[in-house]
Amino acid sequence: QPFLLVLSGQQSARDKASLQELFTRQAARLGLQAAVLDQGLVAVDELYQALLQRYLARGEVAIWLGDRMEAPTQAAFRAFLEKGGKLLLASAGLSASADIKGFMQEQVHVAPAQTSSGNQRNLVRTAGALAGASAEMTVSHGALDLVPPALPVLRDSRGKVAGLRVDTGVYRLVYLPFDLANTSSDQTAALAAPLLDFLHRGEAEGAVLEVDGVRSANGLMLTSFEQPLALRVRAPSGVAGAAVTAFRVPGMDSVAQAPLRLQQGIFAGELPLPAAGQYLLVARLSRDRQSFFSGQSL
Repeated sequence: QPFLLVLSGQQSARDKASLQELFTRQAARLGLQAAVLDQGLVAVDELYQALLQRYLARGEVAIWLGDRMEAPTQAAFRAFLEKGGKLLLASAGLSASADIKGFMQEQVHVAPAQTSSGNQRNLVRTAGALAGASAEMTVSHGALDLVPPALPVLRDSRGKVAGLRVDTGVYRLVYLPFDLANTSSDQTAALAAPLLDFLHRGEAEGAVLEVDGVRSANGLMLTSFEQPLALRVRAPSGVAGAAVTAFRVPGMDSVAQAPLRLQQGIFAGELPLPAAGQYLLVARLSRDRQSFFSGQSL
């Protein structure tokens, strides 16, 4: 499978070489062959043409480490995602791009900021949907206000979201609102590995999350339900274990988690929720020591 890495024309030659080496190594770990497009060397029209011609197949991976994203690039990536693409965006300048509001809300799943506090330099650590990993770094970033089904993967020392991942069932996306060139290679590698695992092989095809007495639907507000919730996960063959985590909407704070037991071919268990409200329930599946994710808003 191909793997596209897009570098920004504004990065230094040293930073480009370091990022290219790191992501090429990560691609090889996943059995992917990396192709690199340098926005400083490739004409814009050729860049879009290469993206549209080579990276519109479902399941392929692209990484964009640019600065501003112009309208033609937004359209290219929107089409890529709608075809089932997998995309990592890491950029301090993306949110300041012209005409970016629709792309940020509809594809990245970030709500418009209610107030502007500016970028602040903070220590950020893996959290939420990436809590099982271990990575931290000090970066300048703007806080993110998530829209379901986006989940946090990084939080700063104030508890603000500093990175997200999205699985819509059609495409998967990771967004980091800072430049990876400003972090050390060890820090970047520790963060990139689990994020690329999620993008490349993060789902269990055919997995279905069910809740007794509740009809599954995206964004359904739970205002009354029996405690605790009775959960079932129907998973493909070969899945060895399952657990469900509840994230409160809004804020996407993890409020409850429960392991499920395999009973007659179905993973089942109970999950107590703190109070009535809206929650995003995410089933985490494991198979052959690899992690798979299936998310559904209930």
